[in-house]
Amino acid sequence: MRTLPILLLSLLALIGVHPAFSQCPTTNITGNFTPNNGDTLSGTYNITGDFTVPAGVTIFVRPFPSGGCGELEVIAQGNITIAGTIRADSAGLPGGGGGQEGGANNVQFITSCPTPTDQCGSVFTFGGDGGTNSNPGGGGQGGNAGTDGSGRKNQCLTFGDEGGRVGGSGGGGGGAGGTYGGVGTNANAGGNGTMPTINSASTTNCINTPFVPGTGGNGGNIGVTYGTLNGLVFDLGSGGAGAGGGGRG
Repeated sequence: MRTLPILLLSLLALIGVHPAFSQCPTTNITGNFTPNNGDTLSGTYNITGDFTVPAGVTIFVRPFPSGGCGELEVIAQGNITIAGTIRADSAGLPGGGGGQEGGANNVQFITSCPTPTDQCGSVFTFGGDGGTNSNPGGGGQGGNAGTDGSGRKNQCLTFGDEGGRVGGSGGGGGGAGGTYGGVGTNANAGGNGTMPTINSASTTNCINTPFVPGTGGNGGNIGVTYGTLNGLVFDLGSGGAGAGGGGRG
């Protein structure tokens, strides 16, 4: 019997820690099996005869997000001939989710006076969250959250809006790329918040809350490089981490 794995489990399986990909089906075929052009295969195929992908024929591996497998393994008692193409693009483990954008409290003080008007209005902007990590192994790591900004609205008293300003919060750091078959890329830091210009009337009173812009979170780091781009056995690829959320202006 000749065994030719086309696409195996993740790197964890190769070192003896087996993920529970119970969604991978097993198909038993008596005789020869020649898929048609455009067919999508998934899981393990036990074939008593030959497995053939003819020239000019392209078949696809069902992606992991579309069934929780992302694997194709062919075990044939006869010959395995691949003259065509087996495409497993985007069949590997999914990337991380994006980070949540930053919020703020007391935002009503930006456009209206505090109540009562002899009180100061403190406003805080919250940094954007970093994205979530990708899967273990070669998956990228999410960045850190941006830091908060702060500012204040001055006492309105009898003259109405006396002005104020608030520092924007920092954006979450970017997510690092996956590292299958080569070194991925570390992510960049998120953008820094800024502080708007201010006139002299806005600097009086209400000094307890500082004018502070937030800074962007650090970018995520890459995972461990694994896998190969050549040969007959391939691991599931790993996605990059999610992008960082934007800060609040």
